[in-house]
Amino acid sequence: MSSEYTETIFGYDLDAYGISVKTKDFRSANIFANRIMSNSSLFDSKQFGIIGHILKEIANDGIKIQMSKDDKMLLDYSQKSSKVVGTVVKMLATKKIILDDLWSAYNQHQISTHTMFMSPSEKIAYVKLDETFSNNTIKQLITILEKDISFLEYPTNDFLRGILNESSRLSKVHGLQKSDEHFMSLLMMLQRIDIYIKHTAMKEDFIERTQKETIPLASEIIKIYHLINNTNDKSDEIDDLLWKLIKIWRNYFIKFMEIEQSNYSIREQKSNKEDLEKSELVEEVTKYIEADMGE
Repeated sequence: MSSEYTETIFGYDLDAYGISVKTKDFRSANIFANRIMSNSSLFDSKQFGIIGHILKEIANDGIKIQMSKDDKMLLDYSQKSSKVVGTVVKMLATKKIILDDLWSAYNQHQISTHTMFMSPSEKIAYVKLDETFSNNTIKQLITILEKDISFLEYPTNDFLRGILNESSRLSKVHGLQKSDEHFMSLLMMLQRIDIYIKHTAMKEDFIERTQKETIPLASEIIKIYHLINNTNDKSDEIDDLLWKLIKIWRNYFIKFMEIEQSNYSIREQKSNKEDLEKSELVEEVTKYIEADMGE
């Protein structure tokens, strides 16, 4: 076997993922998506790594539906997810992987499945997607991130998760444009990196590590967002930065293995001042969006 992550080995991993999706086993699908990302990172295969990221996001949503124990909905989600896998298979067959086409397929998948994550009341009230509203709201969230980026230095912050929580709501209720779906993948991956730093940093070096590891990456993401606003297409730049983040994340996994998504060990050092700052930020986010978006 060559020193690269070959199409043959990737095909095996993809087959395992596809079988898991067809059998409605999204927990296993998530494992195989992680495997694709790890192998891609070890052998510097950018295209396969980004494919792995997209497949992982599909699997993560599938796990939520699997936990709901709604067999009809799970079957529907499985069938729609298999179409994305089919898109990748066709690209492999023609030996021409076009990431932009794959992001389009993923965006269509998200739109076609968004009602599966809505409550009965939401399904009645939100009868029409409003991707423009989502785009404008994301703009406000990035403005807040840029303004308060130093808040990432607080050990108890959940700033990135808060932003992703808002974007998830937008995706499931109003829908996202492909460009927004693509861009938000950067923050999803940064949050995974941030979690590792929170778990592995000591009290005395958390701020320094955040300043050196998290904030520069967040600044790169913000810079790309401003470029998107001023130009028609920055998909290549987004893919390049996403690939950089994927490799950092998988490197952390090799060093520290799986970690919980919450209950950071660093939380033991929280103070009343930090709690107050966090409360004030939550209020600011709410006020900002309500004032500018009329939500």
